[in-house]
Amino acid sequence: MKVIFNADDFGLSKAVNLGICEAYEQGVVRSTSMMAQMPGFDHAVALHQRHPGLRIGVHLTLTAGKPLGEGYQTLIDSAGNFLKLGELTGKTSAGELDLTEVEREYELQIQKVSGAGIEITHLDSHHHTHTLAGLLPVFLKVAKKYKLKVRLYDRSSLGEEYASLKSVAHFDDGFYSEGATLDTLRGVLCGSKYDSAEIMCHPAYVDADLYERSSYNVPRIFELRTLTDARLQTLIREEQIDLCSYAEL
Repeated sequence: MKVIFNADDFGLSKAVNLGICEAYEQGVVRSTSMMAQMPGFDHAVALHQRHPGLRIGVHLTLTAGKPLGEGYQTLIDSAGNFLKLGELTGKTSAGELDLTEVEREYELQIQKVSGAGIEITHLDSHHHTHTLAGLLPVFLKVAKKYKLKVRLYDRSSLGEEYASLKSVAHFDDGFYSEGATLDTLRGVLCGSKYDSAEIMCHPAYVDADLYERSSYNVPRIFELRTLTDARLQTLIREEQIDLCSYAEL
């Protein structure tokens, strides 16, 4: 089985970046997804130059920080920040979001990552906002335009128009918070019926930027510990798991 341990939030902060790189150097992470408009972006780019084997997607963001684009009327609050997840979800459900703004911001984030000299492997999103019914068509349109692979819960959401887009057979988000344990990973990896799977993860150290910007902060250090645990490496070998990135799909 091909398994992608994808570390979300590359670029969120320096401590996040360092944790992800450690999970690559000493653990099972081979893939990460980058936030283009967060304070650790330039640091992440510099680290990638030292770790070119860590493959990178874009973590499309509409619910944290400020956008790259200007003049938006429906994506931001009065302070110019992206809306909180609940607000974005509500506006999307009510049809109050200008989808041309979403598409423009998606493209700007992709172009910033690509412009930093990074070969993009795939697209996913912060807080899984691309899976919202109102936003999924925009996400798929952009993925097809840039010929990128995608993170999906269910390939049936592609329909005929986007059936050519590649993704893993199974996406697993259970390695999170109290579920970020070796036992959780053992349950996913042992005896799986899938030929490919992505396991979402958030390894990190904690700094002020992470602590202030994300409620999911301290548990990330325990994710890092598990992802670099020698027992996990043994399990990977015993189960004949092929660790890879979206580039190898």
